[in-house]
Amino acid sequence: MIALYFVAALLVMLLVVAVFASQNVHLVDVNLLVWRFSWPLGVIVLAATAAGAVVVALLGLVRQVGLSLRIHDARGRLRRAETRLESVRTELEKAKAALSRKEEELSAARGEIAALKEQLEELRKRSAPEGPVAAGAAEGGPPHGPGARRG
Repeated sequence: MIALYFVAALLVMLLVVAVFASQNVHLVDVNLLVWRFSWPLGVIVLAATAAGAVVVALLGLVRQVGLSLRIHDARGRLRRAETRLESVRTELEKAKAALSRKEEELSAARGEIAALKEQLEELRKRSAPEGPVAAGAAEGGPPHGPGARRG
């Protein structure tokens, strides 16, 4: 739709310039740097309009090429970023799986530790001597027996 408006505006502008050029046919002296010539005013206006259109078109083309290069560069960076993102996601999944395995190992080790603590307590209960000697030793009294040191 915008292109249609652009074409319509261009046609209106060309019509105005053509009417202006056809009504202004008297000769005009033009000095351009070292050159000097006489042309009809309408031709000069048409030439100036055409030159302006060419300059605008060239500037637009330069801008368009620059934008195309930026878009191309941005697409390349986007592809690299998407590749890196996929790589990071893969690494994250691997890390999650490794963490899950380590958590399972930790849970199993905690279970083993708890079982070993129970066994240790059971062994302590079985091997603890009963009677007055055990009570004195438990209270920090002097040891009795063959290897006891006397002071």
